Amino acid sequence: MKAKVVAIKESRTGVRLSLAIATPTGARRLTCRVSRSLYEEAGAPLEGEALEEVQYLLLAQKEERAAAYDRAVQILSMGDNSCRGLYRKLLARGFVPSEAEAAVARLVEEGYLDEAAMLARQFAIYAKKRLGMAKILPSLLQKGFSRTAILAAAHQAQEAGIYLPEEIKASLLEECASLSPEEKHKLLKKHGFLS
Repeated sequence: MKAKVVAIKESRTGVRLSLAIATPTGARRLTCRVSRSLYEEAGAPLEGEALEEVQYLLLAQKEERAAAYDRAVQILSMGDNSCRGLYRKLLARGFVPSEAEAAVARLVEEGYLDEAAMLARQFAIYAKKRLGMAKILPSLLQKGFSRTAILAAAHQAQEAGIYLPEEIKASLLEECASLSPEEKHKLLKKHGFLS
């Protein structure tokens, strides 16, 4: 991430800086208002000057944290995300790790990011698709969920009667009773049932 001062406007209460930030996914702008003493502490950068990361964080931390949170909310509005997946998406959009972590932590604290509930919904979907753990596990790992959380959610879904792998296997086999044993094995493997 690189930041450059685009414009400076002084006021009675401090300094308003307009910054251009180059991120892996493109450029974005950020405007921040800081006290004169904080501006001077950051080395009083001039218009057109590139900022070191320490200077940038000192000047834009409050706005960067708010921008990371706003972007995280926007990402969540498009669909479920794991904490790790959301964190990775924020990093890819150019946010520094500390601000990405803070945004994810705040969303968890506020109850908007609930991995257990997300996994329960995923297992209900996988039950309708009649998939086994050999298909489910890689898919959820790729989305950023931990193996431990996935296995715990699978156990809870089974206890709640939402995801019953043995019943799914039995229904698949019942529908294909005329198939040979090898074809039945292939069918089960295709759906993610290895045994």
